[in-house]
Amino acid sequence: MKKIIKLFVSISTIFMVVFSPIVSACYVPPQPDLTITKTNNLGGGNAVVGTPFTWKIRVENTGNATATFHKNEMIVKDNMPSSHVGTYETVSVSASAGVTGVPSKLDCDQNGEDDADLVCRVKNTNGYSITIPAGDYIDFSVTVNPTSIGTITNPKPGSGNICDVDHEHKIDESNESNNACSDSVNIVAAPVCGDGIKNGQEQCDGTDGVPEHYTCTTQCTLEYVPFCGDQIVNDSETCEIGQTQPCEIDGYQGNQPCNQDCMGWGECILTESCGDGILNDSEQCDAGTQTCSQEGIWSECVQDSQAGTENCSNGLDDDCNGLIDCADDACKAEQSCAIPTETPAETPTEEQPAEESVPAPESTPETAPESTPAETPPTEPTPPPETPPEQQTPPAETIPPVTE
Repeated sequence: MKKIIKLFVSISTIFMVVFSPIVSACYVPPQPDLTITKTNNLGGGNAVVGTPFTWKIRVENTGNATATFHKNEMIVKDNMPSSHVGTYETVSVSASAGVTGVPSKLDCDQNGEDDADLVCRVKNTNGYSITIPAGDYIDFSVTVNPTSIGTITNPKPGSGNICDVDHEHKIDESNESNNACSDSVNIVAAPVCGDGIKNGQEQCDGTDGVPEHYTCTTQCTLEYVPFCGDQIVNDSETCEIGQTQPCEIDGYQGNQPCNQDCMGWGECILTESCGDGILNDSEQCDAGTQTCSQEGIWSECVQDSQAGTENCSNGLDDDCNGLIDCADDACKAEQSCAIPTETPAETPTEEQPAEESVPAPESTPETAPESTPAETPPTEPTPPPETPPEQQTPPAETIPPVTE
């Protein structure tokens, strides 16, 4: 019987030696994997002196089993920087839905210079524990008050300064190399209007943040600068590019476009013309229309209005020959179109000397005889041809009539 027992033990031993590595290689028990990350709420930008910002530390279980911290066991430790920082506000804690014991069973202490050393652990109470199931997390947020220009690194430089999760290695994890965190923030001076950098509520500063057709005021606000082409007729402009105004040439309507410098109107571009097939207001007729028949033959020309007889005083081309009123041959006989003629004044010639006026003789009523008949006005004598003085014959004496 003892021999049988010994044989059984020997076989069992052999089996364990041979097959145990195979069994253990095939089975991996589920384990938690805690990771820790640190971020800030600056969105990649700088912190500003006198303006608080927030650091957030997230502890997350990325494994496939629950991580359980028991009484007084440390979850997070962070030796935050103290240089360039005035104070740290009290840490605030939140957790995802699957986490248990937070925040009621969690105790966070901030010690050291400026309360920069943060330690969060399970309260030292019997039976207390905090669980972080797979996929769940705990967030620890701390508000920082920067006081001077510089760069702060978390954790702060120096031996023994750390930021990690499960600092005491109480959790058996599948990966122990992802338990540390860090972050750096650059602190700059508070923005001032006039420093050439667009900051905070500033719309611009100097040339920073100034788009085309704007200028930056001394209050760091944008001010619009009008220009030709902005579709606003400004004080120095006549019109805007793209605008037109009505115009007329010889009774035909058109439009004038605004010049490219907005300082005036361009040439009149007619939208009506003689021959456009439209009877315009100033026309009596216009070109007609021919229609192609189904047989491919053009029809007679159908005019919008037939030519009529020229009216010589209405300012229109009534007979459609291109001539208006008196310029048309049909109006030559009209009295209103007759060209007035002037009779030239007589000018003296060598054959006919200029007429000289002869003054009438003065009459004296007191001495004139009663029988003398009334004098008749002298007639205009026709002067004889000019003869030399020596050949001229003196005029005959006038003999008064004899009275009895």
